[in-house]
Amino acid sequence: MPESRRWRRKKRTTADERRHVRRAGLATVGGLTAVVGLGFVDWATTHLISLAVLYVAVVLAVTMLAGRGPGLVIAAASAVAWSIGDASVGDPQPVGLAALNGALRFATLAIVAGLVHRLAEALEQSRRAAQRSREFLAVAAHQLRTPIASVQASADALLGTEATPPQEQLLAALSTESIRVGRLIGSLLRVARLDQGELVRRETFDLRAVVAEEAERAGRRSGITILLDDDLAPSLALGDADALREALANLLDNACRHADERIELSLGVIDGWATIEVRDDGPGLPVGSEERAFDRFVSLDGRGGAGLGLPIARSLVELMGGDLRYSRRSFQMSLPLGRAPGTVSGPDLPDRPQVGVELGGPRE
Repeated sequence: MPESRRWRRKKRTTADERRHVRRAGLATVGGLTAVVGLGFVDWATTHLISLAVLYVAVVLAVTMLAGRGPGLVIAAASAVAWSIGDASVGDPQPVGLAALNGALRFATLAIVAGLVHRLAEALEQSRRAAQRSREFLAVAAHQLRTPIASVQASADALLGTEATPPQEQLLAALSTESIRVGRLIGSLLRVARLDQGELVRRETFDLRAVVAEEAERAGRRSGITILLDDDLAPSLALGDADALREALANLLDNACRHADERIELSLGVIDGWATIEVRDDGPGLPVGSEERAFDRFVSLDGRGGAGLGLPIARSLVELMGGDLRYSRRSFQMSLPLGRAPGTVSGPDLPDRPQVGVELGGPRE
């Protein structure tokens, strides 16, 4: 590892350690202040049960914020304050009994701090493992795109040369499968970018033009008849035109795979939201799988799909402030309406409509 990179990593680690120390110090001081305050209230009142709950809450909070060490410090301080408060109310307890009560309380609070610390560690390890998985997915998908593209280009080039019929069949299969793998890698890379917090634009765009372009593309590619009804369509929507193209392309590709003869695509406005409906004459989703179909890597049609198109589409729509769902044998999409230049925008978006856009066909 280059020296400069090693130094930067060491500097980063030191900065993280300093932040942790500051957070631990602040949490400890805050916890001690709270315990002293509770101890004073405990000394002046008889609300012992409710105060005991507050002592536990302080230990929990400090342990979650700063770790087991500060949590144990606050547990010890809480046990002392709790015992002093008890000793000041009613008949004084024997010294031995008061010491035993304090020890038992400290042991109980220490166990609480230890368990909470282990839970926090487990959650942090789970978060780091998920982050490593996302990073690996992004790197692997990125690294695989170039060799797969080379394989596809080579297969396409060989198809243009003289070859025997068996060789042509093998080359055609190789080209088809390389295209399929390339799309899968592209979907994986898209998922990784969405997980890393990729942003979309929030601008006004021509909704009719975007939908018409995607409908024409999907129909030309699949050979399926796509009927577009945009008589009631709003001309403008608010969001990212490229993100909508990608989301709509995934939904239309899904519908094309399952339609028998026809897909109906319509636009409209419901409750102040732009809506898009895509409906096909296929069998639709199985009953009860309306939400499960939006989970990643879930394929409900038994055809071996990757199960990424619908999750990607929903993520993109939600990033634009919209909504995508499946209801009444169709997918429903809603997007914020756009406003013409010079129009004063309202302060808030309306509530999402219960019925938005409908897109038909079984999901991946």
